[in-house]
Amino acid sequence: MFTVLVPIWLSLVRFLFYRHITFRTYITWLSGPLFLNSLGIGIGWFVWTFLSRNNKWSIYTKLYDAAVTGCKPNFKKYPECQINYLNGTSIDVCFSVDVESSSIEFPEGCAKNCTKVFDECSNMFIVWVGPFLVSIVFLFLSFFSTFLRNGGSIEKETMKFGKVWGFLLFVMWISASLAGAGSGVSTTLAALTLSSFVASAIFLAMSYTHVEAQEHVRAFGNKLLKDYAKYLDIAKGLLVVTCAPVAALYLAVSFLVQMIRNLRMPCSRTYKEDDQSISYEDITNKYISHEARTLIKQVKSWDLATVFVYAVYWGIGFYTLTVIAAKFTTLFLSWLIEETRNMDLASVTGILFFVGVIMFLLPPVPGAPIYLTLGIVIVPVGRETLGLGGCIAYAMAVSLVLKLFATFLQQVMIGGMLQGSLNVRQMVGINTSLIRGMKLALAEPGLDAAKICILCGGPDWPTSVLCGIMGLNVIPVLIGTLPVAILIVPTVLAGSFTYMSGEEEFGGWAGTAATICTTLAAMVLFGFCISAAYFVEQIISQRPDDLAALPYDEEVREADLETEKKSKIFKEITDWKFIPKWAQLCLLTSLASMITSCYMVQLFPNDTFAEYQLTDTIDNALKGDWKNLVKPVGFVSIILFGVSILFLVIFVLWANFTAKKIIKERLGKNIVEERDEGDESPVKDGCGKLIFCCQ
Repeated sequence: MFTVLVPIWLSLVRFLFYRHITFRTYITWLSGPLFLNSLGIGIGWFVWTFLSRNNKWSIYTKLYDAAVTGCKPNFKKYPECQINYLNGTSIDVCFSVDVESSSIEFPEGCAKNCTKVFDECSNMFIVWVGPFLVSIVFLFLSFFSTFLRNGGSIEKETMKFGKVWGFLLFVMWISASLAGAGSGVSTTLAALTLSSFVASAIFLAMSYTHVEAQEHVRAFGNKLLKDYAKYLDIAKGLLVVTCAPVAALYLAVSFLVQMIRNLRMPCSRTYKEDDQSISYEDITNKYISHEARTLIKQVKSWDLATVFVYAVYWGIGFYTLTVIAAKFTTLFLSWLIEETRNMDLASVTGILFFVGVIMFLLPPVPGAPIYLTLGIVIVPVGRETLGLGGCIAYAMAVSLVLKLFATFLQQVMIGGMLQGSLNVRQMVGINTSLIRGMKLALAEPGLDAAKICILCGGPDWPTSVLCGIMGLNVIPVLIGTLPVAILIVPTVLAGSFTYMSGEEEFGGWAGTAATICTTLAAMVLFGFCISAAYFVEQIISQRPDDLAALPYDEEVREADLETEKKSKIFKEITDWKFIPKWAQLCLLTSLASMITSCYMVQLFPNDTFAEYQLTDTIDNALKGDWKNLVKPVGFVSIILFGVSILFLVIFVLWANFTAKKIIKERLGKNIVEERDEGDESPVKDGCGKLIFCCQ
């Protein structure tokens, strides 16, 4: 409510005192004041938090004030924790909390796990973190005002702004999930971001008159269709995987409505719909309503195979984040902490260093998860010998050395020694405009801001391997990579606080600190990426002649053209009208299994996986068997997830095999055919075999 009311209040101020100023100019004025408010409130909250131990967030603070903030204890799961029966109903919990001494008293018969009766309530946490949330709201609105100040296209600036905050929300959510922040961090952040976007929309809506708003909405829609048409199938896939059960319910209701219409509507009459006369005979004697049939017709016009494949990919991504990352990664890290707890620091460092190098050498793996893992694992091992601060600093130093060593290996061993490999050059994307712009920047002598930002903010593996392909001197590259320490510091801190969040001595504040540090790390990472993209874009726009004179890799270009041809044929083969029934059934089975699996995890979280935190052990929390993490419903969801992937693989293998077969037949018979635009019929050769030709 506060977030949404702020722009309304500021709009009222403008109406009362600055009516002669256009609303958009007024919004750009607000950038500085909003930022100063955000800074002042944020600093004040942090100072207040660390002034006294009682001001810090802890389990004692949460339990002491839980009832005051309206939290209801959950006695259904913990019936033994209720006392003071009044007419058969408990009115209190069995334990007492002393905030001053940071202690909890458990009388006889009151178990220590009774503190979990308030786990599902985040009221007290929201009250405690309230000033920080207010600071974030003002910072959000300040950023939005800054984006509007740039004078560029409102659509472009809004899309850029949405990408920034969408990325930040994503990394904060991952951090909160990994830290096991049961105090409501994830939910609070989601609600905060949603309300902030609503507030930004209010600012945006008031920036234009009604006519201007209509024109901009129309222009924005046309721009989306033009510039983002290739992403529409991806968006449709997300719609399918999230709304399929809702669509099924809608069709069921549509069926009931149509049955009533069939019973009650007379024939030989007409009614108006969209200025067209429609006979009742056209809408009776049907199984679903006219509206539902129109919707189904619209869906049938989609590229169904592509949309369904993307829907399965969305499901894989969701399941990976909510189960594999949040559950099994936590299980693995807790096992790793337990196994290395009794090892010496040198041995643990050697193991993590070796694993980190292997991960860095894999193209898709970024560096941030590796730094996070070092912060999580080294703290419990080195805490006794180096102290808490010392082992965190040690983890940061190891992370920096690991990054530099991995950069050296990527540049010298992969980029330098394997520069003749076609696959390596293709994986780098040697002919893309991004990499060609990076080549011009990296080829400049010395170390300037552009080169440093590219070395630190460019994709890890392609950037280092590109330096090797170009034959650059490794020492300046390593020196230019040193500022990556700005990213390593908050990332390692996030990992350290993530581990500490499960220790009773630190309380729940460590989980919040982990989320804050992850947010800072995300901002630094995004800043590096934006800076690198900015300098590359500047080079591409200001040095077009140099870019045009840069030779292309002809071998890679031919390989890319061949891949593009195969993709077009693959697209034609997967036209839903020409896919064999058994292949359609495979894809539909994959989609249905994935949707069911994802909804099981989302709707029944307590019945799918056991509660398990980073500082738990398999012996204590899972009775010595890691498989106890998965409950029976969870096993069913995992099986369905595997079935979905299996049938998706079968479908893709069939499509790839068919595409290769058609290409082979076409090349063997030297068949070159063209079709008129809009002709979707398959082309046949003299033997009657289907040959799908590209336009």
